[in-house]
Amino acid sequence: MVPARAYNVYADFFYDESGRVNTFDHFLIDKYGIPLMTQHTTIYYDSKGRPERERTEGQEARLVRYGYDALNRVQDIWATTDGIAGSYGYHFKYGGAGFPEERLYYVLNANGDSTTLSRDHYVFDSKGDLESLVRNYLSNISPPFITTINYKYDDKPNPWLNLPVFIYRTSPVFNSQHNPVESDGITRYFPPTTSVDSLGHKFRNKYNDGLLEEAEYGQQYAWKYVYETF
Repeated sequence: MVPARAYNVYADFFYDESGRVNTFDHFLIDKYGIPLMTQHTTIYYDSKGRPERERTEGQEARLVRYGYDALNRVQDIWATTDGIAGSYGYHFKYGGAGFPEERLYYVLNANGDSTTLSRDHYVFDSKGDLESLVRNYLSNISPPFITTINYKYDDKPNPWLNLPVFIYRTSPVFNSQHNPVESDGITRYFPPTTSVDSLGHKFRNKYNDGLLEEAEYGQQYAWKYVYETF
């Protein structure tokens, strides 16, 4: 089973004969049903069946390219937005269990100079779920700060798992086997100050036939899923 539509911000996924996502429509509508943003993404695969690049047309049109390590794991993602000089990207390092343990987020200016903005450290549990995330904001942030987030999960399959679409692939829980039901975190600023931000969320998940059917995130976001059988 794969997600065919996500609700709130609409996302429609289309598949080729091999069952791979090859196009993706993403659009935002206001409370009156009027589209505010429309994007169409095409995914291109290489000879090994790996996503090689994505081209998105519409608002925030962009080109995304992928690089892989010797074990065919995504090692680098580069993104360039139309009309904006420079680019930004992500670099992943993996642990012995095969899950990512570190992610660097960086920007490149028009001259190719790189600046790392944040470094994420991931810890996965024995079930293959992201247990904790520590995000260290390294530069261009004043004051610098570190955010630590811990997650709890259900036992149902994650519909976003390994979905080859850039805007989901860069989500912290993209590699998790199951769906988050709770998260709590804290942000600490440096040099140490009395300002500490706490954050916590509960996900109100609903299921149908063992699949995630609806997920509410606080009072701001609600996702509904429609699946197709193949």
